[in-house]
Amino acid sequence: MAKRLSLGLFAAASLCTAVSLAAGAGQALAQPDLVPQLNFPMNASVGVLNSGTTAAGPSQLTINCTRFGQADGGCPEAPGMGAYVDPAFPNRAVIDVPALEPGEAFNHDLTFWNAIPWTPGTFVFDAEVDAGGDVVESDETNNSAQSSYTELPAVGVAPPAPLPLTAQPAAARPVRPSQLDSANIFRLRKQRSSMEHQVRPQRLAPRQPEEPKRPLLRRPAD
Repeated sequence: MAKRLSLGLFAAASLCTAVSLAAGAGQALAQPDLVPQLNFPMNASVGVLNSGTTAAGPSQLTINCTRFGQADGGCPEAPGMGAYVDPAFPNRAVIDVPALEPGEAFNHDLTFWNAIPWTPGTFVFDAEVDAGGDVVESDETNNSAQSSYTELPAVGVAPPAPLPLTAQPAAARPVRPSQLDSANIFRLRKQRSSMEHQVRPQRLAPRQPEEPKRPLLRRPAD
């Protein structure tokens, strides 16, 4: 009798344990699951989706911007960013996310996006949902997402640079006789005389008549 009672108690305990484990597993699965939503390329629209099976309480969505190739910072600032500042999350834009029912999504447009003075380059955006860890989720590994935005340089051909004044040839102007002084007149006359001397043909000296040959004198014979 006692043996049967012990077996009954053991079976009841095992059943309670199995029911508790099943209930715990079901409770673990019945949790919210927050996932960030970003567009690619990045734009003003951001959001959060609750893909879980239960409602999620209020949370925070943070967005960090860095210039491609830099560890932190490098993004231009714009008026209106002050409304997204939270000392608990420095150097990040913080968006308050309301409670979300299962399958419900929250969308938000960044009010400062159109005022950002972009410079040519690529900018990387990292988003994180439930940044404060306030919501217990069924999956904590899908709380981040990344996107980017590229600003291209303006297309255009720069006009050629003007030549320096010293490189521009001056227009030739005729010289009037009235503009010549005595020194220039003397120099021009001297050059002209030298040129005429080089070109003038040389005169040959007149040919002298040949002298008649003198007969040879012979000595008389002794």
